[in-house]
Amino acid sequence: MPESIKKLGKVFANLTPFKIGILTTLIFSLFVSVQYYNLTPQDSPRILERIHHVLSDFKMQTKGPTSPNNSIVLLVIDSEATDNIGKWPWSRSRMADIVERLMAYGANIIGFDILFSGSENAEALKYLEYLRGQTSDTESLGLINRAIRKLNTDIQFSRAIERHSESLIMAGAWKESSSQLYPYQEICQQTITLNDPNYLVLENDQRHLVSVDNYPINPPEFLYSLFEQELTQIEDSIKERYSSENRWSRRNKTQRAILKSQEEFCSQWLTSNSDPLIQILKDTWGSIQESDSSLKEISPNKFIDDFKNSVPKNLVPYTGNWVVNTGIISQGTKFSAFFNIPKDSDGITRKVPLVVRWGELFLPSLALKTAMLKEQLGSSVVMEQHTITGNKFISTLSLTNLDTGENTTPIPTDSRGNLYINFSGPSYTYPHMRASELFNESDKSEITKLLNGRIEQMSISKSRYIRDKTFLIGLRDSKNYIQTPFDKKFLKLEAHANIIGNILDKNFLTHNVTLEAPWMLAALLLIGITFSCFLSQIRIFYGFLLSLFLASVIYLLDFFLLYKNGTLVNVSLPILLVFFVFLILTWFRKSNEVHEKKHNQKNGLNLKDPLSLKTSDPTPKQSNLSNRTNSSEKLVL
Repeated sequence: MPESIKKLGKVFANLTPFKIGILTTLIFSLFVSVQYYNLTPQDSPRILERIHHVLSDFKMQTKGPTSPNNSIVLLVIDSEATDNIGKWPWSRSRMADIVERLMAYGANIIGFDILFSGSENAEALKYLEYLRGQTSDTESLGLINRAIRKLNTDIQFSRAIERHSESLIMAGAWKESSSQLYPYQEICQQTITLNDPNYLVLENDQRHLVSVDNYPINPPEFLYSLFEQELTQIEDSIKERYSSENRWSRRNKTQRAILKSQEEFCSQWLTSNSDPLIQILKDTWGSIQESDSSLKEISPNKFIDDFKNSVPKNLVPYTGNWVVNTGIISQGTKFSAFFNIPKDSDGITRKVPLVVRWGELFLPSLALKTAMLKEQLGSSVVMEQHTITGNKFISTLSLTNLDTGENTTPIPTDSRGNLYINFSGPSYTYPHMRASELFNESDKSEITKLLNGRIEQMSISKSRYIRDKTFLIGLRDSKNYIQTPFDKKFLKLEAHANIIGNILDKNFLTHNVTLEAPWMLAALLLIGITFSCFLSQIRIFYGFLLSLFLASVIYLLDFFLLYKNGTLVNVSLPILLVFFVFLILTWFRKSNEVHEKKHNQKNGLNLKDPLSLKTSDPTPKQSNLSNRTNSSEKLVL
């Protein structure tokens, strides 16, 4: 046994309250460093995350509302708007009117938190197209063409988008992948994505989000060729299966079936029990080795294992499916984004992803894209690889001048690209305007806003108020509410507004776990050792008061020195340590008292009247002695 371990064993052989406090501090600090401070926060103990969230929510509520960015307005479609205009969904021609009217009043940017994924009047238009092909009568053709123009509201909306494309953001939604892919299987999935029609819509975006990855992973050419051939065979067999369908039905069914089958293949790629290409690779391994001398001494199984292990996990979320606006609307779109607002495990939204991955693209959120457009900047993501875990993570996300490469606004996200929302306040902190207000004849309108803690309506002039404002358009219904630290019912649209305000005003809530870790561990050791020293010298009741006082001081220092300046740390850790040390030391001292009491009782000690307590100290009988010594009585003081 090493000498240092022997010495450590001697130190704790005769435990004292102070030593117990130090030991408790060391164990707690080690647990926190291993289980909490890592690059995969979702693997950290849920109880620590939960306590951290509760304290963070309390700090945000204590701080109270702050001034929002005055350039952002929410244009909501609520029950009153639908009562005045008509039942939702509104016609695409009506949505085109909204765009035209806002731009006529001088709006700066319009972002849609609404998905137009299906064509409007599609069945009627298909039937009219059929009738037009069946008739040659000039008058009938004229009537049919006029009906088509009237019913084809997608074209009307698309033309409005195209006219104002420099100021419009049309958002879509990503969905979780139906199957969990290993990192190496994402390479296969990216190849499929390149053939997805939605990929072109997002790839043609005019305001770029550039990713800089210094650690790209590319499969060897022979491996890439094998799975590409398999994907091609899947596509050919499905096209042949649907060849008897009519043209319109065949095009849609075939594309969906191809993507589904190819995704199923990718979810099995290079798994020994499912992928048929593994056997093909083994059968052709001899010729592969002849073409690549570096593989001479490597078996096919070892090559597969080495390749799979060489592909690092990317912590930025990879989306399985992407739903965008219908084709004709997307044609005139220059700027695309996603509007997803996820929630934490307890159902409350505190942080949101600003970027996700789809195929080889990094896609921005509606809030990030709006800030990019408003500032006339691009955005860049820099990926790094962790030296210990090997995971790829975001080291820098910022608004960037793409001409000069200058990072103008660094955005403090976590390693996954999540931004903690620094909420300006509860609902209606950002002004709400009903969409129906755009269609009244008067220049006067009303907005609803939180003023002095009360929700009030204000009268405004549309011609003056709308000018140079950024409008976010969305629905107010049960599906579009989220829960925040301020409200149980918070409009999702207003969450976008808060994030945009954070970026434009550089008013961030920064939680840098990597930077926090060494400082927090040092603080835990200092607090634990100092607290143990004092606690071991005082009675339990005063120890409890000291624990409350110390926990309060830690919280207040964190709140006034860090949180109010935009720095979020997990202050629950030192507070937990204080009470943890107090409980362990209290238990230890109580246990010692009980043990000492039992020990004394076992040896005949009368603890109630120690002055009158006498014990015998018998001298062992000596069999070879003729005389016996009587035991002497001693007074126990």
